[in-house]
Amino acid sequence: MAQFLAPGSFIYEIHIIFGMVSFFIGPLQFIPYIRRHHVKLHRLLGKSYLLCVFIAGTTGFAISFNTPLQWAAAGTATQSILWLLFTGLAFRNILKKNISAHQRWMLRSYALVLAAPFLRLSISAFENLTHIDYMEHFELIYPALVWTSFLPLGITEVCLRFKSRRA
Repeated sequence: MAQFLAPGSFIYEIHIIFGMVSFFIGPLQFIPYIRRHHVKLHRLLGKSYLLCVFIAGTTGFAISFNTPLQWAAAGTATQSILWLLFTGLAFRNILKKNISAHQRWMLRSYALVLAAPFLRLSISAFENLTHIDYMEHFELIYPALVWTSFLPLGITEVCLRFKSRRA
């Protein structure tokens, strides 16, 4: 099992590929013109996004435990669980024809898609903007940056709550 989860193994490639597809499909789903005038395309892309999240989320959950850094593992496992949960809630709401709830859950789902690129950018920024040796302090810095990658979800949640108060 350890070999199956080793970095560079097939499960990592599957996770990255399906995560990237969800990254590129997601923004298309938020374009009002496509939602209004190309409903079949919106539904097809939505089903594709759902499949990608299921695959990337489950593989991400499995991969999260392949680190001795417990706080980093807890962060990535939590992201995977929330990603699957939020996407499932979005799907459930669209089946009930509750479009506004569907849209809110999809925004949260996509915010979690952004956690991975946000983490990569945070690592790069940390390495390039500080004088601290990232690799020397990896055991402290990496878990902190993993939890910082929840920031897109936090911003999304604040915006959703602010919008609901204004409405």
